Amino acid sequence: MKIWVLMPDDDIRAQFLPEENLRRLEQLGELVIINTGSRQYSNEELRAVLKEADVVITGWGCPKITGEMLEGSPLKLIAHTGGTVAPYLTPEVMEKGVRVTCCNEIYAQSVAEGTLAYILSGLRQIPYWDRCLKGGGWRTNHFDNGGVFGRKVGLTGYGAITRWLIPMLKLFDTEILLYSSHTTEEECAKLGVRKAGMEEIFSQCSIVSLHNALTDKTRGIVNRELLSKLKSGALLVNTARGGLIDENALIDELRTGRFHAVLDVFETEPLPENSPLRKLPNVILIPHMGGPTGDRYAFCGETVAEEIRRLRDGEPLVYEVAPAAVKFMTAKG
Repeated sequence: MKIWVLMPDDDIRAQFLPEENLRRLEQLGELVIINTGSRQYSNEELRAVLKEADVVITGWGCPKITGEMLEGSPLKLIAHTGGTVAPYLTPEVMEKGVRVTCCNEIYAQSVAEGTLAYILSGLRQIPYWDRCLKGGGWRTNHFDNGGVFGRKVGLTGYGAITRWLIPMLKLFDTEILLYSSHTTEEECAKLGVRKAGMEEIFSQCSIVSLHNALTDKTRGIVNRELLSKLKSGALLVNTARGGLIDENALIDELRTGRFHAVLDVFETEPLPENSPLRKLPNVILIPHMGGPTGDRYAFCGETVAEEIRRLRDGEPLVYEVAPAAVKFMTAKG
């Protein structure tokens, strides 16, 4: 079995596949071939690789593998170090019997952790008090901060991230409302949450966290009308995609000082230097770092190596992607 690392020789690959992870691959007893260049393979170079490789390891920016490229290929497994695989293969690839594994669950777990950190930071206003003390100040006898315990929390969108986030939030005795177009009331009951509409979530919850996929249907779903319904003192968190929110409307609403926000994603990234968001005191801005954290990159590489070992030994793959999931992700994208 020939394992081929498609990721180019750069800092990103070094984080996912440090020396110890490369040794893990080599210890599988297989022939490991690594892209020694500093750029991604071209489509022509990828076709040549696929005529030889039994397993390919992919990462961010790798060229898309199509069914047509697999004519005469021995490829058995695509092991993706990233989250979603939709940009990197077409559904026809799996129809030809190629198995796919990815690190989406690891990413989701880390984003859920990040979301909780953002919620706590936003409610307790940690950045504000840090700046206060560094500027020579101290708190007064009256200070306005909050916590998660006993709050009503609204989550929009149900997927791997919210599946991890819900039990984390339950540790704080929260009441959770969930908006999801593909989750039934019975499924919500099993999760211990209540199915709700967007208007109810924005008008009733003191914490609202966005987790929708960005599609033509969801672009701008958080519009001026919904934002105007947020309760005084509410916290809005977005770790999903900036395009979910009408950013101009958000800026106008934040200028009223009525609620706070923590934004990890933006309509334009990097966030323009002249964006009014940079000047608002009631918003915490994070440069798209919700997850995974840097220490999880190497774990993703370790996980990929372990999945390849499972394939070699005929064991079930733990993080295998179902063909239906790829079709669903491709349709969304």
